[in-house]
Amino acid sequence: MIKVVTLFKRKDGISHQEFRDYYENHHCKLFDEYLKRPGVKRYVRRYLAPSLDAISGEVHSSGFDALMELWVEDDWFDSYYGGALDPEFRALIAADEEKLFDRAHIYKHTVEEECETEFPRPGAAG
Repeated sequence: MIKVVTLFKRKDGISHQEFRDYYENHHCKLFDEYLKRPGVKRYVRRYLAPSLDAISGEVHSSGFDALMELWVEDDWFDSYYGGALDPEFRALIAADEEKLFDRAHIYKHTVEEECETEFPRPGAAG
């Protein structure tokens, strides 16, 4: 299983709400054919907001507006990211990304999910 995490920055001139609406109602739907294939386990979009630093009291932002998480089987990953995509589909995605994202600030990573802290459950004997 491979997890892909992508950070997105919205294009200048697009409000947070316009960004989210377009992403949810148009952009992510372009991938339906690929994401409904066997091998895709989960697809999540998370919208980021600046946060207050509890120590300094300052508001901090990474500059990113969304984080996409995709869990896929190895063979699906190799097929999709290995260059097997139709060139017309690649061009369609690139053109749509131009409407929505600051494409110079799209960062894609594979994630190794190996370290997790276990917390006691409420009411469990300790």
